This record gives sequence, C-alpha cells and structure tokens, in this order.
Amino acid sequence: MNRRGFLFTTLSALLAPLLRGNEKKGLSQERLNTNEVDASKLVAPAPPEAKKAIKSGKRPTIYPFDVRIGGQLAEVTGNPETAIFARIPLPVAPDAEVEVDGAPGLLIINVFPVKPDGNVPQGAPIKVMMQQSANRLRLSETMDKSVLEPGLWGANIVFLQTTSRVMFEVK
Repeated sequence: MNRRGFLFTTLSALLAPLLRGNEKKGLSQERLNTNEVDASKLVAPAPPEAKKAIKSGKRPTIYPFDVRIGGQLAEVTGNPETAIFARIPLPVAPDAEVEVDGAPGLLIINVFPVKPDGNVPQGAPIKVMMQQSANRLRLSETMDKSVLEPGLWGANIVFLQTTSRVMFEVK
C-alpha cells in the first residue's frame, strides 16, 4: 500500500466513530470509503469571531485562535505577516497539555521536529493526536503512543476548521 492509501485508510478508521449516528445526514462508512463525504458535516464551523479577526488583520492567519502548551500562551513574535509559527516562550514537558480556547470540538494536532528557523527536516517523523469533543490533549497522547524527544517541535493544531501553527521546545 502506498503512503496515500495508508493515510486514507488510517483516517477512515479514525473518522468511523464520528460517522456513527450520522446516517441521517447522509454520512456512512461506505461514502467515507469512496471519498464522497463532505468534511464540513463532521466538524463545527469556525467561530465567526475568528474569521472576522483574521480578515480585519487583528489575528495572523497562522494563529487564528489561542493555544496554550504546558500552561504557556503561544505568542507571535516579529512581523505577524511573515511569521510562520507562534512560539511558546519556555521549554515544556513531553507530556504537557495542549489547550485551545473554545467549546469542545474535533481537535487534531500534528507535531513534527523543526529547525530553529522553522524549516522541517526532510523525512521528519510526524506525530498525530486526535480527539472528538475536546479542547485539550496531552503531547503524550500520540496515536503511536510515542513520547516526544527533547528538541524543537512545530505543531499544526486544527480546531473548528481553522489551524494555528505553534513552535515549542520539549525539555
């Protein structure tokens, strides 16, 4: 099986619990397997405030909602128009809690090693965390049950159809 097939199969298995009880909305495992599912039916829409804040320039597109890791609020440093990550100021524990502001929803977190300039090394492993009806997860709750090693990490935190990008250091 190629990488795309593996990822699709994995996502199909992960999204199956979301589909249970949603047959009335036209969602079924068969439709998921044939790529006919409208993903917007699986998650709540982004809060209007987030969309307005991004359009008005009050929030950078890389950081539409607040994220805390290990109790520390991520901050966009430098020019918000050219920043590629918001940053957590101090190192965090490998099992630190990641928390987003908002009512619980589908929360997906992808973490990956990064260089100090924010670039991702080629072939870097990606760790995935996902929880339905949540607004917080621990870094130790990876799907492969692995622990993040010390070093710099980047994260794409997907919540309510928007993504915040955060860089942090694991001690």
